[in-house]
Amino acid sequence: MLTSLELAATAAAIAAVIGLFASYALVRHKPFRGREGYAALLDSPLMMPEVALGVGLLSFLVRAGYELDFGALACAHALICLPYTVGAVRARLKSSGGSSLEEAAMDLGATEWRAFLKVTLPLMMPAIVSGSLLAFTVSFQDFVTTFFLAGIGIVTLPIKVYSMMKFGVTPEINALSVLLLVATILLLGLNAFLAARPANPAARNGQNSRRRES
Repeated sequence: MLTSLELAATAAAIAAVIGLFASYALVRHKPFRGREGYAALLDSPLMMPEVALGVGLLSFLVRAGYELDFGALACAHALICLPYTVGAVRARLKSSGGSSLEEAAMDLGATEWRAFLKVTLPLMMPAIVSGSLLAFTVSFQDFVTTFFLAGIGIVTLPIKVYSMMKFGVTPEINALSVLLLVATILLLGLNAFLAARPANPAARNGQNSRRRES
């Protein structure tokens, strides 16, 4: 359990950072050559069979001479989680109207980097958290990629359940399966709650005003 939690948290953090800057480049910067291919590349882990992805990553790591350790597995999980963080942040950027707020901040003397930190990043924070929760969920319950890339001594909860099932279905397996299911449902519910919040601060303030009036 602790290994699964640590792995999922690490993968979600990596995917959140990469997804944040990748989404910002896609939405805020001027169109550039190969933009559609760049966007498709970020979404490609969703389109590929996970078995093919696991075999491909294993072949790459072995040929490159990398050891199959916790870091390699975390990077592999971050790769399969990246489409979820990119999708959440990209949708938030398109719907938040943050570009006009950034321009207003820069008109008042802020640099582009300061406008990003003070205006854009707070607007994107719910999407970053939402995408990170999705990434955490995907990594936490992943079996196929972990099965191919887990090195010696790395045993996650799905791998443990699989190894126990070779000796028959026991009450311990049922308990662990329920634990995985409950954790996934709670994370997805929290993600749905965050995703339902208005992206535009003005819309959120208007919503709060209507609640107070009622």
